[in-house]
Amino acid sequence: MSRTFQDHMSCVTVDTHVETSESEVGMAVGSKEKLWSVVEQLYQTGLFPGLSFCLRHQNRVVINRSVGYLSHYTEHDIGTKPAKMTPDTPLCLFSASKMVVAMAVHYLVGERLLELEREVGYYLGDFKHADVGRLLLRDLLTHRAGIPSLSEFDSTHIIFDTPAVLSKIGQMTPQKGKYKSPAYHAVTAGFLLGALCEKVSGQSLRSLIDQAFCKPMGMKYFNYGLAELQQSLCAVNYVTGPTPPKLVHFWLSRILGTGIDDVVALSNHDRFLKSVVPAVNLFATPEEICRFLQMVSDRGYYEGRQIIKPNCVEDALVPVSKFEIDKMFLLPVRYSAGFMLGANPVGLWGPFSEHAFGHIGFTTKMCWGNTKTNTMVALLMTGNPILGAHLKILPRLLAEISRYCR
Repeated sequence: MSRTFQDHMSCVTVDTHVETSESEVGMAVGSKEKLWSVVEQLYQTGLFPGLSFCLRHQNRVVINRSVGYLSHYTEHDIGTKPAKMTPDTPLCLFSASKMVVAMAVHYLVGERLLELEREVGYYLGDFKHADVGRLLLRDLLTHRAGIPSLSEFDSTHIIFDTPAVLSKIGQMTPQKGKYKSPAYHAVTAGFLLGALCEKVSGQSLRSLIDQAFCKPMGMKYFNYGLAELQQSLCAVNYVTGPTPPKLVHFWLSRILGTGIDDVVALSNHDRFLKSVVPAVNLFATPEEICRFLQMVSDRGYYEGRQIIKPNCVEDALVPVSKFEIDKMFLLPVRYSAGFMLGANPVGLWGPFSEHAFGHIGFTTKMCWGNTKTNTMVALLMTGNPILGAHLKILPRLLAEISRYCR
């Protein structure tokens, strides 16, 4: 079955207060609208009830726009006023959330509260005698810990009970050969990283993110879960596109630990909006994400203020190795201690992206920066298709960004 959404009242919102002219940042005249036209083509596929896009170049916001609605607008809603998606709409990053908890760890390394070469059990006493306790913090950040996936849990709803999740992880045995090649951790490692942050900082993960990133960079949402008054502002996620073949469905379920429909349904659950799930439920606007990426690209500084120690940021961006086949994705991926990296002549973040870093989230969340070109990009869409016309458009968008942002 193919699931698409038709928009009866095309709706684009432009943040004119922050957008700057492309000529002011050295981009070709007309390039801004050419890039936005490619983004609009994604929306026109009918696979995304709403999407939001921000492009930052040379420390200036060039594009900060959204199109569509917070929820699916149908013919039954004609005559009503559907809630528009705006550039200020908070959206869930899904797995792109991992780069934030990873940088929280690097922040605490800079504060001399954590060391990446220490074992988990050194900091978390409950894991001192467990197999997982012998893993290095660096193993968790580089997807080399070999911790089994969410499929080992009795129910996906266990993610709302952090003590129960940690208890389950403590009983797990990391897979053999974990140090030879990476194997993506969808959810499990995030809980350990979150617990480590809370243990050594003496505060909740939300409080730490607020103190370390959100307040210093003037961000409104950018945190795990949403405050009660913010939850109604969040966009709804949907499963869209053709139903994938059984083999593709099996492959994704193996990575995620559950089915695609279950993941999307879980993301719209009230408990998900107010819980803290370090690997998957950070909420932010694309512009806030670009601020965060700008800080990383600028070696830990944002608008002249030091957020993270420069040497810690450098460590976060160092490639673990060249392309390796990830045992979960069954695809070549370049990892650092917190990010998915680009490559030459072509990589995850487009052509000639060797200096790019970022993270993907589920199927249609893409957040990355490029230290060489000083370009930061965040593309968040509420439809989550596996297959569809968007697969032809996304590579073109990556190529056009590489072409115009140099």
